[in-house]
Amino acid sequence: MTLGQKIGQRIKEARKERKFTQERFAELCGLSTDYIGKIERGKQLPTLKTLYQITKILNASLAYILDFDTKTMPLHEIQQLLKNQSPETIQKVIQVIKVLIGNKT
Repeated sequence: MTLGQKIGQRIKEARKERKFTQERFAELCGLSTDYIGKIERGKQLPTLKTLYQITKILNASLAYILDFDTKTMPLHEIQQLLKNQSPETIQKVIQVIKVLIGNKT
């Protein structure tokens, strides 16, 4: 798999995770549906400016889009689950995780 294909795959995964159609996503990014399709298929690499815009619309970090280590994928999922939670809820989740993994600190 090429770099462009990996980037496109991550963008597509993040787009679908947020339940955006290609059409709606393209509209939000100010890009054509054809261009988004080419990016997602790895046929065209986005410019840095476009990649920045995409990450903002997807509420995803550039590190997530460019990180292909599958070990970090669950961390991104956890971040997405917690992003709109209150500080109190986040602290409760941290305490549950610590109990589950045996970390008492």
